[in-house]
Amino acid sequence: MVALYDYDPRESSPNVDVEAELTFCTGDIITVIGEIDEDGFYYGELNGQKGLVPSNFLEEVPDDVEVYLSDAPSRYAPQDTPMRTKAKRKKSVHFTP
Repeated sequence: MVALYDYDPRESSPNVDVEAELTFCTGDIITVIGEIDEDGFYYGELNGQKGLVPSNFLEEVPDDVEVYLSDAPSRYAPQDTPMRTKAKRKKSVHFTP
């Protein structure tokens, strides 16, 4: 899934436990794990971090679209976590139909 908007749970979350949520930027590719919950959140992973992600901030990438990831990490990526592989560098997305 690709993030449609920036999301910082400390500013926008309806939940009490904001630490359980991921912070992300527009264009980040988030790996969704499992199904959407009753509150409209997915459990996802971004840059090695896992947490809840609001489903209305995501869009599925169509199968016929190629996704190219840049080498720049998300601006919300933890600074003390080294980026080890290109697959974890998920700042921007370029779609090619």
